[in-house]
Amino acid sequence: MLNEQKMTNFEQLVLSDAKQKRDLQMAELNIQKEQMIQQSVKTLTESYEKNLKRAMDKIVSEKNERLIHKQIEHKQDLLNMREGYINKIFGDVNERLLQYIKTPQYESYVTDLILKVKKNLSGETVLQISSNDEILIKVSKALNIEAIFSEEDFIGGFLLIDEQNHIRIDETFKTKLELSRDKFLETHNLQL
Repeated sequence: MLNEQKMTNFEQLVLSDAKQKRDLQMAELNIQKEQMIQQSVKTLTESYEKNLKRAMDKIVSEKNERLIHKQIEHKQDLLNMREGYINKIFGDVNERLLQYIKTPQYESYVTDLILKVKKNLSGETVLQISSNDEILIKVSKALNIEAIFSEEDFIGGFLLIDEQNHIRIDETFKTKLELSRDKFLETHNLQL
């Protein structure tokens, strides 16, 4: 019996020792398993956050791009509308000028203006006019000033040229209308 007891004690000792080693190895494996799980969760979380940030940045970028594109479209529409209104206004003024150059007031206006401008010139002067401006043809003959015709339509008005002194005075309605348009745009902060 003593041998049996020793065997039982030895068995229990071996089993106890094996159980302790097993428990120790299981604890180490559990620690390693937890560390691996934590590392995997950390890696997956970082990857998820990186992909999420990339996707959000792309969405924000695309949204901003669409907004900028829409803003550009709206600004272009606004510019087109503004240009249309301005063209309409100055088109109406152009039409009124074309009507005005057929009136007696136009004849009086250009006669006075030619005489006023000519006073400031010392050399021989030539009047450059549109070939279709019948009133200025008549005025140039009445004032005994040589008239030459321009292929360009001045709408009305004239160029007075002093060739000896190399002076050219532009009193054309076309130039005045263009200057008025520029001044209008500048005054109302509408220049492009």
